Amino acid sequence: GSVGAGHAITPQEVAEADSVIVAADIEVDLAKFAGLPMYRTSTGLALKKTAQELDKAVAEATPYQPAGKASQAATEGKIESAGAYRHLLTGVSYMLPMVVAGG
Repeated sequence: GSVGAGHAITPQEVAEADSVIVAADIEVDLAKFAGLPMYRTSTGLALKKTAQELDKAVAEATPYQPAGKASQAATEGKIESAGAYRHLLTGVSYMLPMVVAGG
């Protein structure tokens, strides 16, 4: 959530996992899942088309290999710019009804 992980996954849970399904619209730290079969999707698809996404996860999960530090630094820069853009668009979405109502 926006506050962070309410119930963080323990190392024991990771060790017992057969595979991982990540439904996230932001970048999250996945290093603890290295080597496990992983399927990534958006939160919207996971909530709206749950059965289809589970079927796809079973069919398409591939072992997760974390990227190196160099690519991680480049990704962080992209995430920051995408985050600012997303916040800007959210502000416009809230402002638009007021502009329309004002004429």
